[in-house]
Amino acid sequence: MESKAPQIIEPGRKETQENAGYNIDTGVPAKIPNWAKDIKEHDTSLGVIEWSKEKYKDSLFFSPKQLAGKKVGAEELLALLKKQEIPVLNINVLNFLLVNKDQIPEEWRGKKIFFWGTIISELGGRESVCYLEEDGSNWISDHHWLDHELLSRMPAVMFSDSK
Repeated sequence: MESKAPQIIEPGRKETQENAGYNIDTGVPAKIPNWAKDIKEHDTSLGVIEWSKEKYKDSLFFSPKQLAGKKVGAEELLALLKKQEIPVLNINVLNFLLVNKDQIPEEWRGKKIFFWGTIISELGGRESVCYLEEDGSNWISDHHWLDHELLSRMPAVMFSDSK
């Protein structure tokens, strides 16, 4: 059987080929939700990434406080991610997963997965970050204000360079 080369797809477009690899371009401009005013930060430094749910199933980052079962401030976690130079995924990957829900790792169930590579300014002036969560039998996206705390089940999704 001939292997298929991964295809670069625009976030939000459903790939229909069975067993096709996925490359997601994190460098394209972000498509933001309609409630958003603007993008404050959009990290495009990862460029095109190779996606598979197996590769990303263990790519979640929890702060030391979260690992201890405690809350952490969202701004505190963002500062920690930046200080430790942890490469995080942006909203382009979130948009891809909302269209390709079969590519969401099973290990992410029961958690709110944050995509810290994009920070959004809301119409009211507050800043927030988008996350992915399972709502019953469906995966949805929502947002969390940066001036609020995060629970222990609210990790950041990191870039994975594993094969």
